[in-house]
Amino acid sequence: MKSILIICYEQLIKAPRVIKEINALKSDYKIYCAAFSNNIFFDINFIKLDANEFFYKNENINFHLSYPNFLRKIFSLFIKIYLWIKRYDYKMLNNFYVDDYLKLKKINYDIIIAHHLTSLPLAFRLKTKKTKVIFSAHEYYPLEFDNPEFLKYDKKRYEYLCEKYLKKCEAVLSPCEGIANMYKRYNAKSYVFENTSPFVNLKPTYNHTFPIKLVHHGICIPQRKIENILELAAILGSNFCIDLFLVNSNNEYYNYIISKAKEVKNVNIHQPISREQLISQLNQYDMGICFLPNNSFNNLYSFPNKFFEYIQARLAIVTTPMVEIARFVKKYGIGVVSENFTPESMARVLEGVSFEHINSFKNNTDTITPVYCAEKTQEKIKQIIHDISR
Repeated sequence: MKSILIICYEQLIKAPRVIKEINALKSDYKIYCAAFSNNIFFDINFIKLDANEFFYKNENINFHLSYPNFLRKIFSLFIKIYLWIKRYDYKMLNNFYVDDYLKLKKINYDIIIAHHLTSLPLAFRLKTKKTKVIFSAHEYYPLEFDNPEFLKYDKKRYEYLCEKYLKKCEAVLSPCEGIANMYKRYNAKSYVFENTSPFVNLKPTYNHTFPIKLVHHGICIPQRKIENILELAAILGSNFCIDLFLVNSNNEYYNYIISKAKEVKNVNIHQPISREQLISQLNQYDMGICFLPNNSFNNLYSFPNKFFEYIQARLAIVTTPMVEIARFVKKYGIGVVSENFTPESMARVLEGVSFEHINSFKNNTDTITPVYCAEKTQEKIKQIIHDISR
């Protein structure tokens, strides 16, 4: 039986792409998974990675940014020269991954699947002549953020890693066509591996009375601009109700949203739903909200787990004009797309939706659930790995 190492600098329970890969491959391959923690799979070989060391040392490269201007410039120049000499991947491997490399190098793997761009130096250091390396991208990393600090300090590092490693990978797995096409610039063999959710045998629930029930779930961080949804609710008024199931990932921002939500009568904020109960809970609503701001390339091309969870819950969708989601919604007739990224625009499109529209969208969603589910995506990854390992 051939062996596969999956490297993921995350907690496994928060890594649905990794979970899909393991479920798809564990019956045919000997799986080794290296991550921060694992309380899901007990029939694979798990190697614990050092979370504290990684984040401390990754953060330390910007230790000088708060120094006075003159000192900051001197340290910046020193770091720039040092990185040029050592190269980005050499520095990452030797400073961030040394202990993890020692843990993982004892076995010669047939295939290594590296999640996130910064895992690639480690993957290629572990590579032997027989090893095939696959890169599983969660986003387009050279444009991960649009803020000045990222563009100044990290963009070139990510571009360098793409230029050096992607052409050497047997496959690059991307969450959508738009991101897959961006990686083709680096001569990557790109495949689409969507963030689908496991199939759930449900039927749509139909509503014929106001209020129309909208739902959003996910992490609560400033980059998500949750206040836009609160503003949307205030514009819509009493014919609509919005429930938010928020994961507190930023105390200050979460408390700000809680406080602001008290001013809007048709908004309810709830604790996060467990993964086991998520789809059945969402099924009680009319429409799922996809409302990311247009403040980065990855937001514009977002094709997240949330969207496919809405599909399994048999919901109608309301979305801003994010490229991949908008294209999908229009293609299958499962919802409505606002003209732009403002709460006012989304309110206008929602005000034109009837119960007949919503229930028709739900029927269309129900039709595509057997096709856009994790089981089908797992078949795809299984075939890719099979072709590569022959």
